[in-house]
Amino acid sequence: MKKFIFVSAVVSLTQMYSCKYRLFNDDSTDQPGIQAVSNTESIQLFDVNDVSIMFPPSAFIPLNSKHISAQQFRDVYDAGEGKGPNSAIVVRFGNRDELFKNLRIVSLRYDPCSPGAHAAALIAEQIAAPNIDTVCEGQVRIVAQPLVGGIIADVAFHLIYGVPKTESARRDQLVSLAKIKQASKAAGASTDGVALTEHPGLVLGSPQVRAALNDFINLTINPATIVSVAVTALANNAPEPWVFYAVRNVNGRMIATGIPTVENKGFFQSLSFLGTPHVSGKPSNTATFDFASLPNLKRLPILARSTDSVFADPKFNQNDIVPLNTEIMSRIHAIENPRVNHFFTMDCVSCHTASTLMMRRHVATLAKPSESEVIKGANTSRCFIPKGTTGYVGTGGLPVRSSFGSPWNTRSFGVFDGRATIAFRTACESAEVAEDINIRMLSRKHAGPNISVKLTDADYSKVEHSIWRCMHFQNNKTFDECLTMAKALNGVK
Repeated sequence: MKKFIFVSAVVSLTQMYSCKYRLFNDDSTDQPGIQAVSNTESIQLFDVNDVSIMFPPSAFIPLNSKHISAQQFRDVYDAGEGKGPNSAIVVRFGNRDELFKNLRIVSLRYDPCSPGAHAAALIAEQIAAPNIDTVCEGQVRIVAQPLVGGIIADVAFHLIYGVPKTESARRDQLVSLAKIKQASKAAGASTDGVALTEHPGLVLGSPQVRAALNDFINLTINPATIVSVAVTALANNAPEPWVFYAVRNVNGRMIATGIPTVENKGFFQSLSFLGTPHVSGKPSNTATFDFASLPNLKRLPILARSTDSVFADPKFNQNDIVPLNTEIMSRIHAIENPRVNHFFTMDCVSCHTASTLMMRRHVATLAKPSESEVIKGANTSRCFIPKGTTGYVGTGGLPVRSSFGSPWNTRSFGVFDGRATIAFRTACESAEVAEDINIRMLSRKHAGPNISVKLTDADYSKVEHSIWRCMHFQNNKTFDECLTMAKALNGVK
């Protein structure tokens, strides 16, 4: 797996970069950052549910040997079972064969330029690469969780597959992905202008959507192309702590790999809300990487941000979070923002708790948020949703309190307490991917299909923040309703 560094920048993809890789400017088709895919004129513009697909329970797919070989899964299992950050916290999966038999694919994501177009553009600038595809990887990622007794368990396997980046291969991928979108629209379940949620066509039960999805999976996923697997497990046969670890593919075998921003490149990190310390495997803000595959890239400190200071506060407990000040909320927003951080610049615990921390901060005031620390922090670090995409979390998808009373949910794009859970970051990343495909690869003028494209850039900048607040803290409204409200609040016609 290639390891990259991302220089911090908070800009919209629809704005021009200060570097020469001007990704998404309508007049920049001759720039080296543009790698358009030809013969894609018939493909409709993508939105977030087209590139990130959450399966409803009726559409779960059993994980099997077409997705990961028996030996590979044995390697993944053995890397965690009976191990952990210390002798008191060890992973307990239970019987390996039973675990594998119970695993269901619950979500899928496509990213033609991982770890993100923003990160790749700035990396390419630093090493004078001919284009951004030189420094990013095409990926399809799936999440599989155990289904036991009709209930999805609080364990997750995040399988990451490499996909080719040649023009013909990328065209095949986009055409196949577009067929899912087209089938959903034909079934009366358009994905345009819909915040990230369970896929509308799969919820409707369309056999054509299911068939198109299976075709895309068969095109892009097989054991030979697995890059890595990241795991969230449970320790000590108990509901918590959670234990995070990862493996990578080395000559066909899955080998344990250190977590990028954990001190001493530790192999495990754990999270407990009931016990102390709350976090084992302390995040490091001074880590650096050896860029073996990119020898010209300078060795610079990772601009890491973590939630560690929240959990380290002696007043913290699971039901009564300490007040989150502006600096901490800014940090949380930065963790959620793919223009500022990606999965090589933050630790597992931070990535999987940022949305829950944000929602806990607002649990009593979801209906009408005030101009509080979260808003002030957002002014400098929150993910800006590109015009024309619907990069928000749909109704019911935010990580709120469970039916059994726990305010904590470590899922980012999976199932917890019987329902889909989606992190803010997942929605932001999905918007970035959709925009990258639409403008850079399909060479279209607009970023996406929702009605905000009718606004000027200046007017959209005025209303975007209000839309974000409406979608996430009045989480029963549609995008169109929030856009109408935001325009009225900001005097935009």
